[in-house]
Amino acid sequence: TYIACEGQHDAALLGCLLANGGFTPIRSRKLVRRGPFIKYAPKGYPDSLIGRPPEPYFWIRGSHTVAVHPVGGDGELPATLSIVVNQVKGPLDHLGAVIDADSTAPAVRMANLWAGVAAKNSAPGFIFPPVPGGKSTGAPDCGVYVLPDNTNGGSAETLLAVCAQTTYPDLYLNAGQYLSKIDRAQLTPGEQARLLRGSNPQKAHLGAIGSVLRPGAAIQNTIRDDRWIAPATLALPLIANLRTFLRDLLGEPTI
Repeated sequence: TYIACEGQHDAALLGCLLANGGFTPIRSRKLVRRGPFIKYAPKGYPDSLIGRPPEPYFWIRGSHTVAVHPVGGDGELPATLSIVVNQVKGPLDHLGAVIDADSTAPAVRMANLWAGVAAKNSAPGFIFPPVPGGKSTGAPDCGVYVLPDNTNGGSAETLLAVCAQTTYPDLYLNAGQYLSKIDRAQLTPGEQARLLRGSNPQKAHLGAIGSVLRPGAAIQNTIRDDRWIAPATLALPLIANLRTFLRDLLGEPTI
């Protein structure tokens, strides 16, 4: 199975749900090179430390290997998806894309992504499902999930916010109060614009929480290692819906 997503927060969230379903991370480059994702295997220390393409995270349960690939932003999704079938050694059974709606209607967001894929490759080897959250059958099956819930605008941060409100309610409340009291007049116009762009206000809120849980670490580290995905959050509707999608796409009832 190959799942493309936009960024590291999405990949960490998906990894937590796979881990909850009994998948374990593959940490050996040699193991990846023996499997179907050999072309995605890390090559070792890069020649360039700037502009290095994001690499997938690999998970395994029994004989089922899953590559979760944060491609580096929504603009990279069409090119990445357009070649994935040819990049995999042997047949690819399941292909998924987990993307953010942001401020666009999920159906439009999915249609725009498919148009981008088709513009790169008119025969990519798969077809998108008819509606967000659905799955088309073929070789491979293909599912597309538009965060937060295939219906409303939002992003991965929308799901993480409801998790934080459940597991870390005091941190969530106080982080929000801290951000609301910032004197934004002390920020430059560029800094203010960056803070307000897209899902950045939510990212700032989650980052303030993460700075307490994992001081100095990137947010994906606390998502992966702390209690964002926990027994108390697994049944939340936004999380349960995503789990159902993954369960059906991968054919793994444990997720």
